[in-house]
Amino acid sequence: RRKTVIAGPLIKIVEYTPQMPRDKGATRSARRKATDEAHKALNHRTAQGRLEEKLAANFSHRDYFATFTYRPGEEPPTRKAATEQRTKYIRQLREARKRRGQTLKWIVALENKHGDGRYHFHAVINSTGGEEDIEEIISLWGRGNVHIARLFDEAHDNGEDFNSWLQIARYMTKERPEDGPDTTPNGAQLYSCSRNLRRPIVITEWVESRERVQIPRGAVGVEHHEIETEFSAFSYYR
Repeated sequence: RRKTVIAGPLIKIVEYTPQMPRDKGATRSARRKATDEAHKALNHRTAQGRLEEKLAANFSHRDYFATFTYRPGEEPPTRKAATEQRTKYIRQLREARKRRGQTLKWIVALENKHGDGRYHFHAVINSTGGEEDIEEIISLWGRGNVHIARLFDEAHDNGEDFNSWLQIARYMTKERPEDGPDTTPNGAQLYSCSRNLRRPIVITEWVESRERVQIPRGAVGVEHHEIETEFSAFSYYR
């Protein structure tokens, strides 16, 4: 079984020997392990993996990573209030671009548990290619400081260097409901995103066991795992 995920320039390919109805004993156990390894490698079930694919499918080095903070004394009292302010800000930015015939794509994560515990936002925002982008993003906030830079261009708000989509995804999903004193409901989405994001392409197919994965021309391999036993096989390419 081969599953391929294409998210912009990011491609994940996994091959594994799946369980079959007639498998028994050691065969069934080995093939179940291969199936589990495949699911784990693709990382579809985690927020980090899904976010990595959304980022890669929709944004590039020309877009922005921004952190929005509040001036002392102007912090929202609750997560609900912070979320409402975020929604208002996104609406204002979307309307400003719409007046110029431009679109807005965004992914935003709200945090408050680490550091001094103040609410703040991390956001990935698409560039229009216009000189007004940065000034507009900053001026519409108006509640405190905005640190903004091109993706992968420089260290960001806490000196963190982002060298991959996965690093950004991990950074934006590092807080969990159980991580600290907050009112985050269990199962709450760790980030929000615009509805106009492109979805990754997913291709699932059966292939011959002797057929090797063909790495796309010009692609750079960043991760590879391979396991083969008497009863099963598992390969992962990223």
